[in-house]
Amino acid sequence: MLKTIASIFSYIFHPLLILTYLLILIMWVNPYLFGRTTFEGHNLTLVQIFFSTALLPGVAILLMKALNMISSLKMEDKQERIGPYIATGIFYLWIFVNVRDNGEIPLSYRSFVLGATIALFMAFLMNLIEKINIHAVGAGVVLSAVIIMLAKYNFTLINMTTVLMAAIVFAGVMGTAQLLLKDSRPVDIYGGYFIGFVAQAIALFFMF
Repeated sequence: MLKTIASIFSYIFHPLLILTYLLILIMWVNPYLFGRTTFEGHNLTLVQIFFSTALLPGVAILLMKALNMISSLKMEDKQERIGPYIATGIFYLWIFVNVRDNGEIPLSYRSFVLGATIALFMAFLMNLIEKINIHAVGAGVVLSAVIIMLAKYNFTLINMTTVLMAAIVFAGVMGTAQLLLKDSRPVDIYGGYFIGFVAQAIALFFMF
């Protein structure tokens, strides 16, 4: 039962969906950053982010599975992860180039996109040496992004402390889920968190 819940949780909060969820979060907590007072009017941006960072990479990975380039979607062998990492990295670089100078998108979110892209390539390089848990990388990216939002902005529409507590719980639950599924060792989880934090710190340095 716990493994089933852990598996469902891992799919719902798949790393490919992290940038989409972060965009929804920042639209929710402070729509003023987009020059609006409500969530409405951002559907096109949301669709573009989901299409570029989740749907297209997901289709590419499914094609690799269909062509027997990977044996399963779990990609338990770190060598099988090289192709999906490269394909996903190309899409993430492409979307960052497109949002980098887009004044309609808040600088904070553009920084998050860069951070997620850096995290992806850091995980790719680490994967060449040792398997790293990409779900933990995504959780680290989310938690560090929430901390950055809390430090950089004064939110009046929502209690950001509550959001921070939720992000901490999310990261903990994600790591626990990966351990329950026996996909990773504790060191793989901690390494993933570390990569997520470091990547966002690097992006923060370059973007602000």
